[in-house]
Amino acid sequence: MTKDVNDNSQNREEENNQNRKNDDSEELIYEDDQVENNLSSIEEKVEKLKKRLKQCQAEKEEHLTNWQKSQADLANYRKRQEERIKEIYQAANVKLINDLLPVLDALEKAIECQDSNQKTKQGLDFLYNQFKSVLSNYGLEIINPVGENFNPDFCEAVDIIPCSKQDEGKVMEVIQKGYVLDHRLLRPAKVRVGKATNS
Repeated sequence: MTKDVNDNSQNREEENNQNRKNDDSEELIYEDDQVENNLSSIEEKVEKLKKRLKQCQAEKEEHLTNWQKSQADLANYRKRQEERIKEIYQAANVKLINDLLPVLDALEKAIECQDSNQKTKQGLDFLYNQFKSVLSNYGLEIINPVGENFNPDFCEAVDIIPCSKQDEGKVMEVIQKGYVLDHRLLRPAKVRVGKATNS
């Protein structure tokens, strides 16, 4: 009987060992399945992250390109505005200086017509030179074509006077001064042009 009990106990122990082995191998299989599932899950997550990274990089490039375009547009806008302001400023100068030219002409006539009073002549000369200096600071230049060939771009012929053959077609006298403002004609010079006489 003790032998039977021992055998039974041994059998039970072997069964228990077998059951434990089976349980262990099932646990190993289960753990392997879990590891495989975790690996495939990790791989899926990595793939998703790679796709998201590519999307983010594409979005970053798009935003960078748009920002650069915006910066260029802003720089161009500022440049256009500066040019526009400069044009407005020049147009205002042209109008103002055009309105002041008759005053300059009147001062010249006053100096020419001045009689013997030396102090008055000096005062008018001073006033005229100061006025001319201020206008030249704003870019006003006098057109004085005496002795040069007649140029219809800067001169207006109001009279023809007899002259020698070598002076034909040249400006002989300026009746009214012409002016250029910032390399643009403001007022043409009114001149007398020479024409050779047949003698």
